[in-house]
Amino acid sequence: MSRHLGWNFATSIQRGHFALWAGDLAEAERWYSDELRSGGKSYLTGLSEACLFAAYAQIGDPRAAEAWKNRKWKLPVAGQLNSLDAWTALERSVIGLAHLSRLSEAAALRPLAEELLLTGAWTYSLLSPFQTIAAITAACAGDWAAAENRHLTAIRQTDSAPYLHLQPVAREWYAKMLRDRGNDCDSARADVLTDEATAMYNNLGLPHRARMARELPAPH
Repeated sequence: MSRHLGWNFATSIQRGHFALWAGDLAEAERWYSDELRSGGKSYLTGLSEACLFAAYAQIGDPRAAEAWKNRKWKLPVAGQLNSLDAWTALERSVIGLAHLSRLSEAAALRPLAEELLLTGAWTYSLLSPFQTIAAITAACAGDWAAAENRHLTAIRQTDSAPYLHLQPVAREWYAKMLRDRGNDCDSARADVLTDEATAMYNNLGLPHRARMARELPAPH
C-alpha cells in the first residue's frame, strides 16, 4: 500500500545531495525539483531551490545566474531566531556565490555566516561545515587572517567528529583560500591540502568530488 508521508520532501532533498556528490547533475536536479513540485511548506522550504542554484554554480551552468536573480528562498534575518530552511539556504547561497566568484555578494553575507556559528551548529546533513562558510565570506571580504582561522577550525571540527565526508570539503576550500591569498608560502600548503582532499574523496568512493577539488576555480 502506498502512503504519502510528510517526510517525503526530506527524502527528495537528501537524494538530490547524494546524486550531486556522485556527479549526476541531472539526477540531482530531478530530486531537488521533486521537492519543489510538492508545493508544501516545511522547515526546509526553500532549500531545494537554493540547492539547485549551488549545483548550477558548481558546474558553471548559466542557469545559476538566473536562479540567483529570481531566487525565492529566504535568508536568515539578523538578530532574531531563524528557521532551519533559512540557515541552510544561507550555506547554499554562499557556496554558489563563491563558485560564481561573486565576491562582494558573498562578503555581504558574512555577518549572517558569523551569526550562524553562534547557533552552535557545526553542519547539517551533506552541506558544508559552517565554519567553512564563515571562512569563505571572510576571504571574500579580504579578511585573510579571520578566514584562515575559520578554515583551521573547520578542519579541526570535521577531524574530531564522525564527519568523514566533510573532512575533504574543509580542506579543499582552505586550499582555495591559500591560493587566492597568493603569499609565497601558500602555494605548497595548498597543494598538500588538495592532495589530502583528493585522497579522502577517492577513499570514500567519490571520484567526481576528487576531480572537483582539483578544479576549484580562482576568483575573477
